[in-house]
Amino acid sequence: MALARALPSNKTLRTINLMHQKAGSKYGDACLDEFIQALDRNVTLLKITWRLDSRKSFSLTKLLNRNNEINRRLKSGRDTTELLPQTLRGNPPDIVPFVPKDDTGAGEDSGNASPLGKMLRSVRRASQKGVEVVGDAIANAGRRISNQFDTPSPSSPSSRTAELAKAADSLRRAAALLSDDTRARTVDELKAVVATLERMGELPAAASPKSHEPASSPQSHEPVEAVSPTVTTPTASDAIVEDAPSAADEAAVEEAAETSPEAPAPSSAAVVAEEEGDAPKEDAPAAPAERAVEAEEAPSTKTEVVSMGADLPEEKP
Repeated sequence: MALARALPSNKTLRTINLMHQKAGSKYGDACLDEFIQALDRNVTLLKITWRLDSRKSFSLTKLLNRNNEINRRLKSGRDTTELLPQTLRGNPPDIVPFVPKDDTGAGEDSGNASPLGKMLRSVRRASQKGVEVVGDAIANAGRRISNQFDTPSPSSPSSRTAELAKAADSLRRAAALLSDDTRARTVDELKAVVATLERMGELPAAASPKSHEPASSPQSHEPVEAVSPTVTTPTASDAIVEDAPSAADEAAVEEAAETSPEAPAPSSAAVVAEEEGDAPKEDAPAAPAERAVEAEEAPSTKTEVVSMGADLPEEKP
């Protein structure tokens, strides 16, 4: 609690490690309240290492995150007034941004550096190098792709595939340089880029003359709908007219008229009319007997036949 009460006036302490206290690592609510009040007026403390089993840890974490954001804005030269507590906005303190030694490169070869710190720094350098290599590999791959597909005279499919395969290999080598934590964040992006490059490399090989065949071929076995003829049933007011008879038909009609002058030979239309009991219309327009029309019989329908010619009068002796 004494440490918490001394924090508001301290501007140089940046980190506190409370993991190896002899008295134990249990902190009561009263002690945690003192730390919360201290951090409400202290904007320079960035990290506290301890083990807490209390809901008040959320409030402490929120205050420490605020202090870290203030430090980041100070390093980048941005305004921090809106992040300051209400008690400090009227008289903002003169805060010097905290820059870790790892960011400047100093202290890496110090004799007091722990092996764990050296390992973390080496991993960080490897991660940064891996990210730079990945960026260069992606840029080179983009240039190779643009050269292969955007040139007026593209190269052959085999050389294009080889160039894209080289780009994919460079991405795989870059992924191998990444540390475990960085790889976990970027492995999905790398896989997506490599998969895209591989698909693009397979495109020239996948193209075949079959792709240019027409969609429909004469050998297609698609079902064809049969078009059935339409049967029209004429009404009483309709007249069925067939094509004009040929010259042979006219000659046959004239010969029949000469052999039996008393009455013309009954036409098939008249026979059909007599069988059905329908008399031909009297008001039908007059026409020669050779233009008599035969009616086609529709299946399972009653067809009314209208004769287009009047009966010839009997000759007087």
